[in-house]
Parts: sequence; structure tokens; C-alpha cells
Amino acid sequence: MATLNSFVRSANASYKRAARANARQAREQGKRYQQNLKEQIRSDNATAVYTYNNYVSALVSVHKTCSSKINWNSFLNEPEPIKPKKTKNREEVAVAALNLYKASFFDRLFGREVSKKAKLQLAFDRAVQADLSEFNGNVQKYNEDLEDWKTVKRIAQGVLSDDPTAQRDAISFFEPFTNINQLGTRVNCVINHTGLTVNLSVNSLEVVPDYVLTTTTTGKLSNKKMTISRFNELYQDYVCSAAIRVARETFALLPIDCVYVNAIADLLDASTGRIKPQVILSCKFITENLDRLNFERIDCSDAMRNFVHRMSFSKNTGFAAVEVLER
Repeated sequence: MATLNSFVRSANASYKRAARANARQAREQGKRYQQNLKEQIRSDNATAVYTYNNYVSALVSVHKTCSSKINWNSFLNEPEPIKPKKTKNREEVAVAALNLYKASFFDRLFGREVSKKAKLQLAFDRAVQADLSEFNGNVQKYNEDLEDWKTVKRIAQGVLSDDPTAQRDAISFFEPFTNINQLGTRVNCVINHTGLTVNLSVNSLEVVPDYVLTTTTTGKLSNKKMTISRFNELYQDYVCSAAIRVARETFALLPIDCVYVNAIADLLDASTGRIKPQVILSCKFITENLDRLNFERIDCSDAMRNFVHRMSFSKNTGFAAVEVLER
């Protein structure tokens, strides 16, 4: 089992700032993909098709990967980070060179004794500064590790006590849904005494392409409108894949056995004639049932049958709004 400090650095701290920046920009990820693809179409047909195929494959494979399961009990016994000590490794080498210097006959003859001592003194001063800079860097890293240690230990105690506040803090600290955010899906968690609910914003036009890119036998690029049925099926698989990934990440992070996941998209409200966010999938994921799935081989839309869920979908018309599952 990795130590707390190494775990936090590798799984969280080393990319935390970048991850937060990506999360803030998640709304634009799909649009940027479209723009990048257009640029590649102009420059390289083969690259454009390759990128397109990889992107479509990624959309329906979100569920296949997941973070490692966190052992919160191990964090309770994790020792406090060791405070760094100031060393004089470089200084000692430099002062030894300064003290050992003896002017040679030629140094005295050509008047180089003063300049050589000055160089050695300069090297000594720089060594002292280098040792100090290293120490200051170690202190800064220690302070960061200490704060992480305190934070994770506090969170661990709360998580193991089934405290909703600690669960919320765990999600905020480890940011388990960052990779999903990068595909343009935005995640919002609601945690209270009744349990955890995760809401996904999965608007199709921001994420799922409505066209197909291929190359002809002559190497030319073919850009055709995707059929409605194919687009709707792709969108459904993406929504279900993202929902499963959210459930997996939740169970990997928190020692709970149930999470409600709602997928939300902009749909026409027939009563008002206006577009508004509405739930298109509401699913109650149970960890025991989820663990039985072969994530490499499942069809995510079909996999919903393993869980209590609500989803109204047609290949011809796509999703329709559904009622949220009640606890």
C-alpha cells in the first residue's frame, strides 16, 4: 500500500491545479474538440479520421477505466510527514575547497592568488544559497504534505463514520470525476443524510458528433451526416457509459453501497414550448450489482437492466424526460 504522501501526490496533488482548471473549462471541451477536428480536416485527412474514431470510441468507453479503490482505514494510521532538516552538503564541499586552497608558485608569480580565492569564495556563497533554497523548497513541500495529511486524516475519520460533510470533502479533495468533465460532461453532487446523488449534465450537441468521417479508396475525406438513429444510439451509449463511470468512481472513493445517478439534458418542454434541463436517465446503482459486470464487454445501454432505473428512449426520437427515482 502506498504511503499517504505518495498516494496524494500521484493521485491528486501533482495534477490538482490543472484538474481544477480543466473542470472549470469543461463546458467548452466538446466545442474545442469540434474546432480541433476542423483544423485537422484542413491539414490531414488521415489524422482527422483517426482522431474522430478515437473520440467516438472514448465516448462509449468512459466506463471502462476507474480510479483505484481508496482504503480509508490505512490513512488513519499514516504517520505524520517528517519535518525537513537543514543540511550544509554544498556548503561543506565549498568551504573545504576554500580552506584547502594554497597558492602555487605560478599563482603567486602571475598574481592569480586573489582571483582564485575570490572564485572559491563566490562558489562558497553560492553553495550556501543553494543549500538554503533546497531547504526552503523542502519546507514548502513539507507544509503542503502536512496539510494534505491533516485533511485526508480528517476526511478519513468522517468518511468511515458515514458523515455527509466528510463525503463531500472527499469528492472535493480527490476530484474523481475530472476525466468525465474533460469530455464535456459536468458533474454536480448532492449529499445529505439520505445518501449521495450525482447529477450529470450531458447535452448531446456539445459532446456527441452528428456526422461520420471516413476516407474514400482514393484517400479523400468523406464527411457525411450521421443518421438520426445512429446519433441517438451513440448518445444513449455515451450517457449510460458516463453514468456507470460515475458510479464506479463513487464506489472507489467512498465506502458506500448505493448511489443515485441522474443524467440531465436540455429537452423541449411540451407544456411551455421551451428548452429546459430535464432528467433523461435516473438510476440507482448498487455496488454489488455493479461489481458483477464485465466492463470491457458490456453494452452500457443494455447494462442498465441490472439496476433500478428510469429511461425513456427511442432510436428515432431519442430521449424523453423521466421522473427522478425517489429514495
